[in-house]
Amino acid sequence: MNISNTTVAALLATPALFASSASASFTGWTAAMSSDANYIYMDVFAGFNSSADHVLSVLDMNIAAQGTSFYQASGASVNRWAPVTYTSSDTSADSFVTIGDTIEEGVRYAGTATAADPSFTNYNTSNATTIPVNAGWYSYLPLGPEGDAVPLSVIQGKQWFGEDSQFVVRVAHLVFTVPSVQPGSTVSFAGTTGYRTGSSTEVYFGTDAQIFQVPAPGVMALLGVAGLVGARKRR
Repeated sequence: MNISNTTVAALLATPALFASSASASFTGWTAAMSSDANYIYMDVFAGFNSSADHVLSVLDMNIAAQGTSFYQASGASVNRWAPVTYTSSDTSADSFVTIGDTIEEGVRYAGTATAADPSFTNYNTSNATTIPVNAGWYSYLPLGPEGDAVPLSVIQGKQWFGEDSQFVVRVAHLVFTVPSVQPGSTVSFAGTTGYRTGSSTEVYFGTDAQIFQVPAPGVMALLGVAGLVGARKRR
């Protein structure tokens, strides 16, 4: 477990009480995809079955693209995994990580309090197109509203893949250029989320692993809302 996430959990639990996801409401990672002529966009969410859930962090994450590569936008402020406040949005042609969202004039931007664990060694590295093994990130304002679970129905205009969830919190925005996507391209997304539920001070941990297919835009238009999942592993 990463140091920063352990610290966040300990600060919130008084006394420090922890529970497994089996007794709480984490349902797994789920992804929403959309595309245009130039890019494919994949937003990955921690899924829940209650609107009372609130994400604090993600940790021990192992995320990799096969058959394609993550795209970073050009420009010194945005060509890294760290999100840019009120710039990094769910329509950005740029890959970044986040804890939740902040809404401004109807635009869903990355959480403004997102920060990286020491394990995320290239979080602020320019043109970083991979994520280190066991990387983690968290909210340094853990009681703020950005990590609150929202109804899946508010995320409009996308096709859903992965676990069925009623409520979601965004944790990553992954972008691919259309020419980079080869037949059979996938993204493996595995790790743990730390979260609270309701007014409880208990911190829960839920772990899941998914392999999301990355279809070309023309193929995506033919897919149903249920989508395709290459593999699934829950523990």
